[in-house]
Amino acid sequence: MKQTVIKISVLFLVCFNVMGMNSDVQPLASVEELEAYQIGLMVKAIQKGLNNPEDSQSLETIIEYGRDSRYYIMIRGWLLLELGGVESQYESTKGNLIQHKHKVRMDFLRKAIRAIDLE
Repeated sequence: MKQTVIKISVLFLVCFNVMGMNSDVQPLASVEELEAYQIGLMVKAIQKGLNNPEDSQSLETIIEYGRDSRYYIMIRGWLLLELGGVESQYESTKGNLIQHKHKVRMDFLRKAIRAIDLE
């Protein structure tokens, strides 16, 4: 019973803050700010995917954002630049372990580019 009363009290406090009863509440962000925030989240998610090509979710994340027509060109260009850099690193390294790491990344990037191109 006590926990229920606490939960209801917290809910009322949140509602009052959202409704503007508290003068410290900041106004809602503009549409442009929300879009910029969402793009920032997208960029962070894609970068995380690029940094973890072994993770199965990474490719899905990149495909999800890459197939969005608003961001397709940007993401495809990003992937191509990443691929060019990794190919250059692959060609300049001599160690099998390091080359293998670059090969995995190159394969991942090629697969991601093909996947978003084949929408």
